[in-house]
This record gives sequence, C-alpha cells and structure tokens, in this order.
Amino acid sequence: MGKKDKVIGINPSVIEQIKEDLDKKDGVCTYEFNKAPQIFIDKGLIHPDVAAKCTSITIATSGCEAYGRNYMFIAGCRVDSENGSIVTDIDPIVMVADLESWTPAPSGCIKFHGNFEGRTEKERIPMAESLDVAVSTLRKNIKGYKKPFKDAPIRFTHTMHFMAKYYRNKIS
Repeated sequence: MGKKDKVIGINPSVIEQIKEDLDKKDGVCTYEFNKAPQIFIDKGLIHPDVAAKCTSITIATSGCEAYGRNYMFIAGCRVDSENGSIVTDIDPIVMVADLESWTPAPSGCIKFHGNFEGRTEKERIPMAESLDVAVSTLRKNIKGYKKPFKDAPIRFTHTMHFMAKYYRNKIS
C-alpha cells in the first residue's frame, strides 16, 4: 500500500472556490458528482483515478478561534467493498486559511486510510457485479446540498476535527 499521508501545495484558486461555494461561512457542501467544480479534480488534490471511483465530492469549512484558523477540507466519497457490501471511504485533504483575512496557508495535507468515525460508511444497495456499475448507480442517487457546519452529517464533522488535529501535528 502507498504512502499514508503527504503534504501538498494548494492552488489559491481552490480556496477561492470553497469560499465562494460556502458563501464565506462555516458550512458543508456535497456536490452531485457531475456538478463538482473541476478545479478539485487534479493530480495534486483528488486524483482523477480516485475521482472516477467517487459518488460525490464534499467540501467543508469551520473556523477555530483558538488557533486563528479557518480549516477547510475537500474529500471524494470513493466507492469500495467490504465484507460483500459497498461502502464509501473518504480520504480528506485539509487546507488552512487565516480566520480573519482568509489568507491561505501555502500548503495542506492529505491523509489516506485515516482512523476516524465515519471514514467508511456502508451504502444501502446490493453488491453489483462490478464497482464501475455501482459507482454509476450510486451517483444517480446522490443529491447535492449545502448546510451550516453545525448541521453537517457527523461523518463530515468528524473528518474536519480529525484533519484539523492532523494538520496541527503535521505542519504547525
């Protein structure tokens, strides 16, 4: 298995897209796969090969007064199988901006196969003959939404807290 994490450079346009899509507020947005901004699909972010296995893409942002930072993440919900069931895994990418100025830090990090609640969730469809079929089937059932961070599915709040701590330990 490959590397479990890496520090990555963040294109400032990615931060701008997240700010715009979340109206510069704390929140979470899940895009239907075909409506996700193409700037998120990149070898330095969500790799195109990984994106091909995703049902949707989610972004989130949440401020942390104690550190004066606005943590953001982007994650594709990648289809996998586990014990004969289809699951989605998330390998989040965290980015940081100054809380007051929204000035982005020059880097972020991605964590593969992290250990946090909600990283892998079982989907409610029977196992298909191939995961390619399952991905297209799942994509048809995903509805996009935008919510305040406090109302986000717990899977994504856990992701944000896990990645904020990871960022502080890895980069700060």
